[in-house]
Amino acid sequence: MSRWTMSQYPEEWLSAAAALIQAVDAATRGGSSVPSLATRFLELYTPVIVVLAVIVAGILPLVYKIDILQAIRRALVFLVIANPCAMLAALPLISFCTVGKAAKNGILFSDIKTIQNAARTAAVAFDKTGTLTDGTPRVASVKSQRMDADIFIKIAAHALAYSDSPEARAIIASYGGTIYIELIEDFAEFPDLGVEVNIDGVRICVGSQALMAEKAIAIPEADKSDEWAVYLSIAAEYAGRIMLSETLRQDAASGVAELARQGVDSVIMLTGEAASSAAKTASDLNIKEYYSECEREQMLSAITDIRHGLPPRRTMMFVGSKDSAGEAHTAADIDVAVRDVQALNSPFTADLTILNGRVSEIATAIGLAQYAETFAYMTISGVFIIKLAVLVLAALGIATLWFAVFLDLAAALAAILLSIRVLNGDGRGGGFKGLLRR
Repeated sequence: MSRWTMSQYPEEWLSAAAALIQAVDAATRGGSSVPSLATRFLELYTPVIVVLAVIVAGILPLVYKIDILQAIRRALVFLVIANPCAMLAALPLISFCTVGKAAKNGILFSDIKTIQNAARTAAVAFDKTGTLTDGTPRVASVKSQRMDADIFIKIAAHALAYSDSPEARAIIASYGGTIYIELIEDFAEFPDLGVEVNIDGVRICVGSQALMAEKAIAIPEADKSDEWAVYLSIAAEYAGRIMLSETLRQDAASGVAELARQGVDSVIMLTGEAASSAAKTASDLNIKEYYSECEREQMLSAITDIRHGLPPRRTMMFVGSKDSAGEAHTAADIDVAVRDVQALNSPFTADLTILNGRVSEIATAIGLAQYAETFAYMTISGVFIIKLAVLVLAALGIATLWFAVFLDLAAALAAILLSIRVLNGDGRGGGFKGLLRR
């Protein structure tokens, strides 16, 4: 028999596990476990109970042949039994089980309030790159009238050797050969446009149409494209273009469809790509609403407009990659960060984090939240019905204080034990119907 010790695991695994445990622990501590509707009910519950107790003490002697002291005693028993602790005892455990079940599925809620907001999600907006797609651009095609594609890619890779843009990484990965750094001189990068560099004494420009126009490089009309293209010039003459593309995640289409089945009213896609490309992607995913050619500020403005258009008490999710959702919170109620397993060591700053990069887990998170909220309301209602019956018996003098306390305690313990059922939820078909199927 072999014996395993913590030292046998890679250090990065242990640090990732520690970060996950800390994040799950923080989620169970943040926010109130009482749903907002139940909170408003409890705000009315206490004054109503006090008024009813006064009525019991004042009216009973007039209706029944009992003295005033007996009526006051019943009113005091009424107040003791009315304590709402039994109704609320199971709610923290329901929240803890929801957080644990979600974490088991690769879903990390930041706090309990996020769970409650997720249960009321009406709209989900996606930043396409890194969420619906894998976030890694790839070379789709090369077009050049001056040289072979392999030579063209080799020149572009050398020109982009010092760049860390996604386009540069894609082109260098496609080249896959040796970069001769000693040939590269006078490297200059223009943010969001491209690069200019001398390679073995020859001036090379690689970048967007805007960069070519700025450098007075004429692009043939046949080569101009609204798709993701990178253009290259050699010695101030146009040499050709490289077309890039992203691959949709395998579960992107099914994940979007699952959101509709989970009760989400609208799914929106936000992207910086051209309208024609955005329309094709939206069509492939059956997304009816999309915003194209969005820079960061335009994207934030669109999120604000979408949020303001929602009905009262309904919420919105914004789903971005680790970078787009993690840098700063948006106007959405819930900022969701989609991560791949390799990024587990970075801080968890989003309201909701999908740890395995699967789009379908967003619908699972909403379903778990709906399931937990429905279970919480059913638990409160069930215990309240028992408590109401005991209160009536106490007011009539049929139930003694000890009988009422024990019955109330039994109802609370039953609710606590039943709350563990949340661990059996799978996040699909959340709400009352889903609860009945389990």
